[in-house]
Amino acid sequence: QTGSGKSYAMGCGAQPDAPPGLIQLTVGTLFDQLPEGSVVRASFTQLYNEELQDLLAVERDGLARPLEVKRSGSKGWWAPDAKREIVRSLAEVSALLRRGCACRHVGETSKNALSSRSHAVFTLELALPPPSRGPSPEAGARGATTLRPKVTFVDLAGSERTKDAGTSGVQQKEGTKINLSLSALGNVISALVDGKGKHIPYRDSKLTRILQTALGGNSKTAMISNITPSVLHMDETHSTLRFATRTKRSFKLR
Repeated sequence: QTGSGKSYAMGCGAQPDAPPGLIQLTVGTLFDQLPEGSVVRASFTQLYNEELQDLLAVERDGLARPLEVKRSGSKGWWAPDAKREIVRSLAEVSALLRRGCACRHVGETSKNALSSRSHAVFTLELALPPPSRGPSPEAGARGATTLRPKVTFVDLAGSERTKDAGTSGVQQKEGTKINLSLSALGNVISALVDGKGKHIPYRDSKLTRILQTALGGNSKTAMISNITPSVLHMDETHSTLRFATRTKRSFKLR
């Protein structure tokens, strides 16, 4: 639901003095534990009106550069032309987040003065040295393969009912696209819950395409579902809790 604190919880809040969110807390721990010789590259994109854009590559008109989503046998759906910058510390990651968030699409609705109008995807691609298996690091590294895990953080745009959000024109179109992509995400999660070889509709949205490797396969996934305490938003709260219940079942099965 829009205005329920998702960006705040993730660490993509609009206020520069906002406390650290999930991204900053995770990244701080990650850098403390990385083995020597590791390389970390960060990318930051947004999905706006079903168009993927690079928040780290702004064009002359001030808009994020559009990206093409392609399919690779080893990487799944991804954006090969997205800018990937080497980061060596939490401070450098925080600087990239601030830079990218400044370019993100936001708009005012009757429910939220700073509503995120796009899904933001912050990705860390790691290259870790091979684990030592022999009596010395040199012996253990011989013939071993560099490990390349990936960590993906997603700040989803908030769902909204058009009649309640008080939007029209461009903002109404944005809301429609947001709701369609969130619906596609819900359908993917439902299919994962059902299992039994059922077709997983990843292709229904660019959001579910770029999140395919984060939701399926051998990934580990965590989701935070935000709700608001107001009785005025009871219907949205029920909807969020139902979605969270389906998601919890899906993740337990894997």
